[in-house]
Amino acid sequence: PLIARCNFNIVEGMFNLTEIDLDEENMLEEADLASPYRLSCQAKICGKVIVRIPDEEKK
Repeated sequence: PLIARCNFNIVEGMFNLTEIDLDEENMLEEADLASPYRLSCQAKICGKVIVRIPDEEKK
């Protein structure tokens, strides 16, 4: 599904992202994802963050 295809895993710096809003929470739930996953189309970076992008997105 196209929902949550922009997900990434937070390795370090979760506190440097904006809080998850209801829309992002619903999209993550629908995609069966939870913390430390976030959506790059929803999360705003406010400082240093290290992320891991799922293998399927690297192709």
